[in-house]
This record gives sequence, structure tokens and C-alpha cells, in this order.
Amino acid sequence: MAAELTAVRVLAPHFGDSAYVWTNVIGVILAALALGAWLGGRLAGSSAGFRRAGLALVGGALGIAVAPWLAPWLGGWLLPAGLPLDTAMPTMVRGSFVATFVLFAPAMVCIGAVSPLLVTAVVQAGNEVGRAAGALGAAGTLGSLAGTFAATHWLVPTFGCRLAMAVAAALLVVASLTLPRPRRPLGVLALLVGVAATALLPRGSLAPAGAGERLLAEVESRTQFLQVLRSSDEPARIRLRINEGLDSYHSLAIEGSSFTAGAYYDWHALAPFLCEGGVG
Repeated sequence: MAAELTAVRVLAPHFGDSAYVWTNVIGVILAALALGAWLGGRLAGSSAGFRRAGLALVGGALGIAVAPWLAPWLGGWLLPAGLPLDTAMPTMVRGSFVATFVLFAPAMVCIGAVSPLLVTAVVQAGNEVGRAAGALGAAGTLGSLAGTFAATHWLVPTFGCRLAMAVAAALLVVASLTLPRPRRPLGVLALLVGVAATALLPRGSLAPAGAGERLLAEVESRTQFLQVLRSSDEPARIRLRINEGLDSYHSLAIEGSSFTAGAYYDWHALAPFLCEGGVG
């Protein structure tokens, strides 16, 4: 759940966070989890259940950790340059579906395979089927519940979506290390260190500024992805971009002017005259 909620924020700078994007993210992830559960059930018959579950957790962690670093490149490739907002919806709907599939489906297939592998392994270790399935299902649900609140209320607004994904990936690696096994491979420990080290990488912008613009500020708030951009022409135009932006903006300021060069904001100056009694 932490990865699923954060996935929408990863895609927002390119495709927005409309209901269509949410639907694509939820639908692709559910389909990937279902496929993973089927594959996990097919692989769960051997005595190497714990080992395979650990590998699935590591594979999911690796996919989640790299996804937000690939998203800017993939989003820029899927969205044509200069795409106007009023004709962009079909492209953003299709693009968000493809981006979700490429970035997150492989990791979710791995994660979906964990439960049947663990249930079989625990039962083979001498535990009752119902108790094993119930305990693992409850543990997974509680973990998803913690990830839901942590991602939305703490990780993303405080640290950003890249670090939020890194935390989710690191927890999956830690979970793989708690499984019964003869020894803990050094490769998994090295992966944990590598995932944690992504917090130290230069983060850069989630969405680069357009041609002729300079990025002044970028923030991942509790509710939106925000950028402040300044044009290179004179007089400079400073605009606030929310989520996908494209050729639109939330607010606009032109240096040296109280107006916005014919944008609809200029009509706000008439508001006092439209009030009852005028401006006195």
C-alpha cells in the first residue's frame, strides 16, 4: 500500500493525479498482485518456500527502489513535447497505464508471490493451514495499514516520493532477512545498504523545466506536486505549476505588472466594480 499510494505521486508530475491515473495505478497493481499470487502458488510445492519467498521480497524491493528514478525519463518519453492540456487527457490516460505497467508491475508480481510461498512453507514446517494463512494474512494487512498512513501523512510530504519508495523497499529487504534460512547471504545485506544509500543520491527534479524556463522551487506537499518556474524572456513570467502542468498553470505573475497579459486573472480586477455599491 505504501508503494501503491506513492506510485500516484511518482506519476503526478507527468500524468497528473486524476481518477483515471488512480484507476490505472490500482488496476495494474491489483492485476500484478493476482498474477504474482498465481505464480507463487505454482512455485510453492517445493521445500524451498522460504528461500523463494525471500527472493521474491528482494525482487519486489529492487523494483520499487528504482521505479521513481526511471519515472522522469519514461514520463518524458510517453508525453509529446508541447502537448496542450485541452487535448492531453487521452494521452495521459494511456501514458499513465503504460508507465504504471513498466515501473511497478514487475515489483508487484514478486510481492504477490510471497503469500502463497510463505503459507506453504509454514505449513510444511508443521503448522496448521488455517492458522498459518490467517496469521500471514493479518500480518500483511497490518503492514499495508501502516504503509497507507505512513506514506500519505509522513513519508511523501516530509521526504518526497523517492525516499518513501526507498523506505518501502528497505522494509521488504529487512523482511526477507527474517525468514528461516541456513545463512543470510551477503548479497541481500549489500542490497539493503544500496537501497538505504539512495537517500544520499542527488535527487534532482521529478519533472524538468520546459524550454525557456528555469526551475525556482519544487515541493511535494501533502496533496500536490508543486513547481515555481520563471521564463527567460522579458518581462519574466513566473508561474505556479501543479502536477502535470503541461501548458497550464495555477497562478501567474509578470514582473513589473499587476496584470497577466490578458489571462483570465485580469478579470479579477473588475470584482470591486461588480460588487453592490461599487468601490465608493
